[in-house]
Amino acid sequence: MALTITHPFVSAIADDPAAAAAGQVVPSNWNASHSISGTLPAANIAPAGSTTQVQFNLGGALSADSGFTYAGSGGVVTIAQGTIAANAKALNITGTFNNAGVSFDAPLFMSITDSASAATSLISDFQVGASSVFAVRKDGLAFSNAGFSAGFGSNISAAVTTGGAPGVFINSTSACNWGSGSNALAGSDVSLFRDGAAGILAQRVGTNAQSFKVYNTYTDGSNYERGIFDWKKTSNTLTIGTENAGTGTARNLQFIVGGTSKADYGITTASTWTFSAAASSTGAVTAMSATAIPAGGTAGAGVLVSSTANFGVFFGSGAPSLSAAKGSLYLRSDGSTTNDRMYVNTNGSTTWTAVTTVA
Repeated sequence: MALTITHPFVSAIADDPAAAAAGQVVPSNWNASHSISGTLPAANIAPAGSTTQVQFNLGGALSADSGFTYAGSGGVVTIAQGTIAANAKALNITGTFNNAGVSFDAPLFMSITDSASAATSLISDFQVGASSVFAVRKDGLAFSNAGFSAGFGSNISAAVTTGGAPGVFINSTSACNWGSGSNALAGSDVSLFRDGAAGILAQRVGTNAQSFKVYNTYTDGSNYERGIFDWKKTSNTLTIGTENAGTGTARNLQFIVGGTSKADYGITTASTWTFSAAASSTGAVTAMSATAIPAGGTAGAGVLVSSTANFGVFFGSGAPSLSAAKGSLYLRSDGSTTNDRMYVNTNGSTTWTAVTTVA
């Protein structure tokens, strides 16, 4: 270290020019400041404060504070702020990042070498009243007693809370978004919104058609059973139903009101829609529109009623030859007289009697 020594006494004796020119010591040399270089043993420097207190420059003098201590090599640095009655920071880090090409390290940096430790070891722990309120485990898992929020004050866009009314909360204009890749912030293609009013949930992404799927079983993308509510399967058409692939089985469909089935497909009768409640229509009702009129009729091909097998109204060209329940009716498409336009089954088999019509 270098020391500078100045003399309080100033000599008034004039220098001898010849002596000065010859490099001899003259009176003015006494008046000048003198610098001494060398090493001053630490033992010769009296520290301020007491043991473990960190030394610092305070107005040009060595000083220390009982609230700032370091407990030796490998020890603990402690900042004890004490009781405060006004706003004050215990640690204040300032700086300016000023190079767009540099990824700067965090101003508060920590690097731990984990040679051996318990899985619950922490790398940070913030406490209030000696109880943790926020901590980060060594594997990066973060813990909070109250939860987490995105935003501050009255501008919180989302929050996860654990106390009071625990849950996940999103404000009225934000969405729950999913991206298509590993980077969640690279863009989203599935979003859930509060749709303008209480109690309304919407899945929407602009003008892109959406699909909602609930799985009964899932092995992978090629083996599954699921239900769908879908605008994507057929453009501009809402599709409701079931799908399957691979080892999955085609499942049936059921509509329930008040816990009671009112309509099903394939449950009551295989490959058949069954309605257990009355149905009405203000428009035309069409049955078997894809079936051509069969010659003599076809058993089971008609409008069937009641639990009696094959009882109902059948249709065909020519005289009826099908077997049906007794009392069933047959409508003939090519009848031309008053006694060959409609028939009634009289024996529960293939015997039909023509019904005479007025005209």
